[in-house]
Amino acid sequence: MRILLLCSVCLALLPALDLDTLPAPPPGTHLVDATGKLDAATRARCEAATAGIASGSGMLLAVVVPDCGGRPPREAGLRLFNRWGVGGAQRNDGVLLLVALQERRAEFLLGTGIDNDANVLRSQAIVDRRMLPLFRAGDVAGALAAGCEAAARELFGGAPPASLQDVDVEGVAAQPTAPPPAAQGTTPTQPAPSARSTDGSFLAWTAGLGLSGIAGGCGALIWLRRRPRTCPRCRVAMLRLDESADDAHLSSGQRSEESIGSVDYDVWACPSCPQVTITRHGAWFSGHHACPACGWKTASDRTSELEAATTLSTGRQRIDTRCAHCGHHDVTYRTLPRLAQRSSSGFSGSGGSSGSGSGGGRSAGRGGGGGW
Repeated sequence: MRILLLCSVCLALLPALDLDTLPAPPPGTHLVDATGKLDAATRARCEAATAGIASGSGMLLAVVVPDCGGRPPREAGLRLFNRWGVGGAQRNDGVLLLVALQERRAEFLLGTGIDNDANVLRSQAIVDRRMLPLFRAGDVAGALAAGCEAAARELFGGAPPASLQDVDVEGVAAQPTAPPPAAQGTTPTQPAPSARSTDGSFLAWTAGLGLSGIAGGCGALIWLRRRPRTCPRCRVAMLRLDESADDAHLSSGQRSEESIGSVDYDVWACPSCPQVTITRHGAWFSGHHACPACGWKTASDRTSELEAATTLSTGRQRIDTRCAHCGHHDVTYRTLPRLAQRSSSGFSGSGGSSGSGSGGGRSAGRGGGGGW
């Protein structure tokens, strides 16, 4: 604890980092160490993990900063992502991992092309399971390297998270089932079934089994959410409050999320003691993302086309981001590539290297994160 306190005091005495002037990394670089503290082995491990992503599958960039210059870490990461243009300009398949030492936060920012609930949950599982335990043990370098390796494997390689609890139901697919064993033989008086009837029966059987599996999986998820809970203090069965009663136990941000339907909260109260348990359940198709200012899932984007792209000239879009909770409003502009121009990875084209973000991908700010 004394070592951690001393590090925090030293970081607080350093001048705040101006992230708006932090230069974009050169082409082929996947790690930015603004602290200058990472050893060569850690840098090599991170570069090997991020450079190992298959060509055309996306781009992962890890950034370590001493502080966020007074901004919330997620807002700082979002500004870096869109200014640098991480990932492909048309596919928006970039991911930025920001580690802020003074704020003691790790944040994943997903490009809009791979920003779905399954990847948000995958990135949150990486932070919770792979990174935070190492951060809390004082192993910053190990946490960063573990996060890069897990992100390259699970966000781009299609590998599932470590636990089924981290998988969004949208990503659950019925597993292929083996066909029933073939008959050992036929009697002389019994004709062999035709290939057409066998195929039809097999398809019907597997389709029915797959639908049953999906229904069973959905039922299991519902049961896990509504399962009886026991008070950890007095071991009495807790009661699940209705929507009108649970608001008294929610913060203003949580109530805002529920009011717009981006998140649903279940509140469990103990009838014998003051113990209250709140569980969070994100909506599958809400259209909202985390606000870069307040952090609640109450922000939404509205895109308007200012100039259409043609085969001879680029186009231009305006993106208005508004938060229904804190009222934050941000306006960003995006340059659309010419229709005949193929997309290029961030930092490799003229727009990515210039720092304007016009030649690379864009993020809406969603992704997992956590503090240690």
